[in-house]
Amino acid sequence: MPRLHDPRYRRDHLRLQVRGLLAGTVKSLRLDRGLIQKQLAVRAGVPQSQIARLESLDDERVPSLDFLAKLFAALGQRAVLRIGPPGGRKSTLREIALV
Repeated sequence: MPRLHDPRYRRDHLRLQVRGLLAGTVKSLRLDRGLIQKQLAVRAGVPQSQIARLESLDDERVPSLDFLAKLFAALGQRAVLRIGPPGGRKSTLREIALV
């Protein structure tokens, strides 16, 4: 049984969870706009293969903030990185706009 108290397991689990959420969000937004991967790639100025890799989940690496900023800008979305303590009050949260 997985052990969430194991720091290495917890880190890998969180990374894969974030990776899956990013992939699903990008694909959903792309499809909502009626775009194929190539069209999104051209708009974002990135290779189509990078979008395919992100959406397929074959690659477990989390995309760079720069890559994500390009994708979300091309999708007409505002991307924000929220930073704060776990369970923190809203007043302790900080936001950094990527796009």
